[in-house]
Amino acid sequence: MLAIWLLLSGAIVTAIYLESKKNERELWVMDHALAAASVGLWFWDVEKNKLCWDEQMFAIYETSRDEWSATYEDFIDRVHEEDRERVDAIVKACIENGDQYQTSFRLITGTEVRAYGRAFTEDGRQCFAGVNIPISALVFQDPKMSPDP
Repeated sequence: MLAIWLLLSGAIVTAIYLESKKNERELWVMDHALAAASVGLWFWDVEKNKLCWDEQMFAIYETSRDEWSATYEDFIDRVHEEDRERVDAIVKACIENGDQYQTSFRLITGTEVRAYGRAFTEDGRQCFAGVNIPISALVFQDPKMSPDP
């Protein structure tokens, strides 16, 4: 009986390990594919005002984790002053309505980004998640703009 239990336990542990490795590989592939496409991912816990960025977001915004306070205010301060009020109004309306948005705006660095986001509730907390893509990364989606013949 002990031998059967050990065999089953070993099989279960092996299955869990293999599944975690599969998930790890899938995350690695997704992370590298998004980086290759210059897509930055972000997640914002609205109630805690905690904004999490992946590495590509730091590249797009030309900043580092050391210069980042991980708050909405830090994000909105990095939006070009001529676009800031509009972006802030779009984000706040989406949160209020539990909606999604797509817009473009400039950063204070001069980079122009296309942004997609969606408000939702997770464990009773208001959250927001989305992606930012530098406009320069989108230009080559149009075959007429591609440098290849």
